[in-house]
Amino acid sequence: MELDLDLLKKIIDDPEMSSRHTVVEKYDLSDRIAGYYWFLAGNMGTISQLFETDDELVEQNVRFQKQKQKFMDFNRIERKAFREYARVENAVEEYTRELTRVFENNPYKPSTVFHDVIGNAVGVIHLSDLHFNELIDMSDNRYDFTIASKRIYKLVYESIKYFSLHDVSDVFLLGTGDFMNSDRRLDELVAMATNRAKATFIGVQILENAIVHLNEHFNVHMAGVCGNESRVGKDQNWAKDLVSDNYDFTIFNILRYKLKNCEGISFLGMSDKHEEVIEVGNKNFLLVHGHQIGKDTTKDLSKLVRKYAHKDIEIDFVIWGHLHEAMISDLYARSSALCGSNDYSEGSLLLVGRASQNIHIVFDNNRIDSVKIDLQDTDKYVGYDTKDWEDAYNPKSLEKTKRKETVLRITI
Repeated sequence: MELDLDLLKKIIDDPEMSSRHTVVEKYDLSDRIAGYYWFLAGNMGTISQLFETDDELVEQNVRFQKQKQKFMDFNRIERKAFREYARVENAVEEYTRELTRVFENNPYKPSTVFHDVIGNAVGVIHLSDLHFNELIDMSDNRYDFTIASKRIYKLVYESIKYFSLHDVSDVFLLGTGDFMNSDRRLDELVAMATNRAKATFIGVQILENAIVHLNEHFNVHMAGVCGNESRVGKDQNWAKDLVSDNYDFTIFNILRYKLKNCEGISFLGMSDKHEEVIEVGNKNFLLVHGHQIGKDTTKDLSKLVRKYAHKDIEIDFVIWGHLHEAMISDLYARSSALCGSNDYSEGSLLLVGRASQNIHIVFDNNRIDSVKIDLQDTDKYVGYDTKDWEDAYNPKSLEKTKRKETVLRITI
C-alpha cells in the first residue's frame, strides 16, 4: 500500500477525528486502510523519534494529540452529565410511583360544612417550617411524626379558642415553606424518619386532619409559598419552573386534590415563587419564606414593600419564617418552626428557640392582632390519630433511635 502523505496530514489536522470509524466514514476508506492511517496519526510522536522528521509534522502530531484529548474530555463530561440526569429522573419516577400507590391504597373523603358569616374578623394561622420527616433528639427538644401531629393539633385547638372569642367565620392557613425536611446533606439523611414518598403521605394526612378539624368551626382557605429547604434539587433557584420543584408544592396540591369539592374548604394556590401577596379580609399579607431576608430585617423588609409599591400594591403586613425563632412587630411577624430548635439552628445560626407558630386576627377597622402559640409541650394533647400510618408505614420514632446504653465502660 502506498502511503498518501497529504491524506495523513488531513487526518492529523482534522479536529473531528476521534476514532478509526470516523476516518472510514469521512474519507471513504476501507476499515483496514483507515486503521493504518489512524495508527500512524496516533503514533507520530514515537515514529518521529526513529527518523529525521519534518518539524512541521511533529507540530501537527502534537496538535492532533491535544485535539484528541479534548474530545475525550468532552465525551467524559457528557457521559457524567447524562448519568446525573438519569439518576434524578429515576428518583422522581420512583417517588411518583410510590406516592401514587400510597394514596390509591388509602382513599378518604371527609365530611365538611360551610359556615355562615357571623362577624367581620378573619383569622390567620401561619404555618412555617414544619419540617416533616425530621427526627430531633436534643436535651431541650424532641421531634418526630407523632410529636408533629400533637403540635399541629395543639395549634388548631388553641387557635379555635382565640378565633371564637372574636366571632371569626373564615380562617386562612398561610404557609411560608419548608413543610418537608431537606434530605440533601448527610446529617439530614441520617435524621430522616422514613422515605420521601411515605413522609409526604404522612405530612398530608396530618394537615388534612387539621383542616377538617378547623372546618368544624370555620370556613378554611389555604395558600402559601415554597421554602428553600423543601426543594427537591440540590441548587437553590428563583425561576418559577424550578421553585415549584418542591415538596411544599407537592403537599399543597395533594391536599387540594383530596379535599376538592369539600364544602367550606378552598385552596387559593401555592405560589411558584418564594413570595406572594394574599388578600386577607381587607389587608394585603405578603408571604415570604425568609431566606432572602438578611440580618438587617427592617431594611430588607422595607425593600420588599417598596418593590410592591412600585407595582401599586400596598403591603399591610409581612409574614415569614426560616430562622426557627418567633418575632412579632407592628407591621410584620416571623414564625418559629413546628419542629423547634435543631442542631442547625443552634449550632450554625446560634438561635435557641421553642416550637411555636403565629396566628393573626384581622379586623375591619385597620387592626391586626398577632399571637404566638407556644407548641413546645404537648403532654395534655392527644394529637390526631396516627395509628394507621404508623402501622402501615413504620416511620422511625425517637424511641427506636435512642441508644440503650450511653456510658462507656471498661470491665476488669
